[in-house]
Amino acid sequence: MVLVGHFGIKHVENAIHKKGFHWKNLRQHIERILGECIECNKFNIAKERYHPFRSNNTALPLDGWCMDLGDMGVTSTFGNKFLFALTDRFTRFTVIRCIPDKHAITIARELLQIH
Repeated sequence: MVLVGHFGIKHVENAIHKKGFHWKNLRQHIERILGECIECNKFNIAKERYHPFRSNNTALPLDGWCMDLGDMGVTSTFGNKFLFALTDRFTRFTVIRCIPDKHAITIARELLQIH
């Protein structure tokens, strides 16, 4: 059933109403039909919401860590320009270190010092 092309739920609903038709659960019917349309699904991109909350599955301290890097915007007298943050997922204990760059070797050295 192609009534007015692939223009979306609201457009199809309005076109059906303009022709003088209406029935119970019309909108749900249109949503189901258009949701099954292969042509619509090829071109319609689903809008993703924010990342869903995931539970903290750590059972003990030091089970899991979160890491992040931030640019301080200025360079310190010691030559450090970035902040390296490390947070224990179980206790929320946080370690923050100033580092000169974001190279993998620099991060690895900091992790070894913290460990």
